[in-house]
Amino acid sequence: MTEEEALAKLADKSWRMNHLYKIQTKGAKLVQYKRNLAQKDFSSQRSNRDILLKARQLGFTTECCLDLLDETLITPNT
Repeated sequence: MTEEEALAKLADKSWRMNHLYKIQTKGAKLVQYKRNLAQKDFSSQRSNRDILLKARQLGFTTECCLDLLDETLITPNT
């Protein structure tokens, strides 16, 4: 992989979210974070006024926390 290809991948938020972060499961196992279908859909249609009703066990808290972490690490002055 060339440096240009690596920089292009790092510029893609979807790639970063699916490849750079690890999470701890309920069984205390460390696994690579992969967005599920509900998280992908939410991410693609997200706006500034989203309300999630009864979104238990779909990983929206994890998605939102990792999204904010990613923004903080990548975007200057965040």
